Amino acid sequence: MAKHYWMGALFFVANAISQAAPLEQSSAGIEGFRQSHCDQCHDDTGITTIDVWPNLAGQHEGYLYLRLTELRTDSGEKEHRAIADLTLEELRQLAEYYTRLPCKGT
Repeated sequence: MAKHYWMGALFFVANAISQAAPLEQSSAGIEGFRQSHCDQCHDDTGITTIDVWPNLAGQHEGYLYLRLTELRTDSGEKEHRAIADLTLEELRQLAEYYTRLPCKGT
């Protein structure tokens, strides 16, 4: 059952990503958000500066988008509150940005 859920979810995410506008068209707003919020824990390279947080650089875009949409509804953590007001398109732009970064680990 769980396998079918994830397959359906990934299909939905892949479809949403393929139909969304390219990052270059509207990245200025999300770039500022990323610099003021995400970089605090994930640095501008997408590599975590805190051991308990995951690296975002090089993650699969569909997976990262799915996780961001899930985290957006969890208001208990600081970073989750930060992304709570982002649109699905803005979350997709974040996922696309971090997917393009090389994953070099720490």
